[in-house]
Amino acid sequence: MSIRPCCRSSRSSSSARGQALVLAFLLILFVLPLGLTLYKYVGASIRASVAESHQTAALGYANGVVMDYLRQFSQDPYSGHYDAASLARSDFFYENGFSTVTYIPDAVNHNLYLRAEGTFASGAGTARATRAIEAVIHFQSPLTRYGTMINGPFTISGSNVTYIGGMWINGALSVTGSNVKWNGGPLIVNGSVTGAAGATLNGTLYYSGAGIGGLTVNGSKYNFVPSTTWPTIDQNFYYANSTYVSTVTQTVVFNAAGTYSIAGGATYSIPASGAVLYCSGCNFTVSGLVAGRVTVVAAGASGSSTQGNIAVSGNLYYAGVSSMSATAANSFAALATNTIKFTQTSGNMDVAGTYFVQNGTTNMSVSGPSSKKFWLNGVRTQGMTVSGFGGGVTLSYDTGLLAYPPPGLPETPMLVNYRVR
Repeated sequence: MSIRPCCRSSRSSSSARGQALVLAFLLILFVLPLGLTLYKYVGASIRASVAESHQTAALGYANGVVMDYLRQFSQDPYSGHYDAASLARSDFFYENGFSTVTYIPDAVNHNLYLRAEGTFASGAGTARATRAIEAVIHFQSPLTRYGTMINGPFTISGSNVTYIGGMWINGALSVTGSNVKWNGGPLIVNGSVTGAAGATLNGTLYYSGAGIGGLTVNGSKYNFVPSTTWPTIDQNFYYANSTYVSTVTQTVVFNAAGTYSIAGGATYSIPASGAVLYCSGCNFTVSGLVAGRVTVVAAGASGSSTQGNIAVSGNLYYAGVSSMSATAANSFAALATNTIKFTQTSGNMDVAGTYFVQNGTTNMSVSGPSSKKFWLNGVRTQGMTVSGFGGGVTLSYDTGLLAYPPPGLPETPMLVNYRVR
């Protein structure tokens, strides 16, 4: 018998062991460092992911504060925008963190400055991440934003009519007159535009209907309508925040000296913060030169035609050089639940300010001498029936009302600045 195969097996085993040692050396030399590197990378990625989740949570806590303010202001357009009682917030605690806020109200410019901080914490309140949001909320009244507002369908039957400033129609718009123009804008129509042969819009159009008829748009055109809520008169707010209250019909004359006089009664000064004159279940007749910031409100019972009426008898505009445009010193608004009537017995008629009627769509009227002119520079919120004034009727938008609104108007919040720190 031969013993050679046994010797060959021994040599083969030695070679295999050598190869295994080389492979092990290669694993130690290359694979182990790679594994350690991969382990460190995975660990760093996990830590970064956890840190990012903490940052995201902290930012969410801060953002929740800003959204809470916007929710509050959207629910109440009249009050709580600048006073500490409504703006104060205690620290709000979450399961793994909390939020804090500091604020600066600016009632003069209708702004609210916010700095909201969100902190993610764990254990005994140890901070893991903090993020801050600096935001500016600007308040603006829909009663100063558009030259014309109509709460329903509207028909423009007059010819050679030019609208200056924005127009908001909460319904379809029919244009049957010729040579109708809009200079500026936007024109917002919550429906379709029909007719409009030869009509021209030099501005932006928003509409929600199927078409725009023959309207020519020299600007952008969008087939949707921005959300807008038709304002209502909060009688409780005006009663509580008025500088003068009456329960009987009164005639009010504004004087260039910064006062107003009640016919057959006293004369009152207009406060620097503005005056709100409120007639509860009665009517106002107003005229004169407004020297100050004034809002006149006539509120009546629902369905009453004898209450909640305002008559503008004669000219009503501002004292000073720029007598037809609102300024930081002078602005005016007339708010009525039922009707507003403009009447003039002789001469042209000039009126300035915001004129709002809550109910209906055609509860404004204009009457005067047949050969004279009527000019309203401001905002009107109804269609107008015109008697007389054959010399022409001009309705123009006063941009000064946007910058210097009369006191006590309802306001809606707009987030105009949002910066993450």
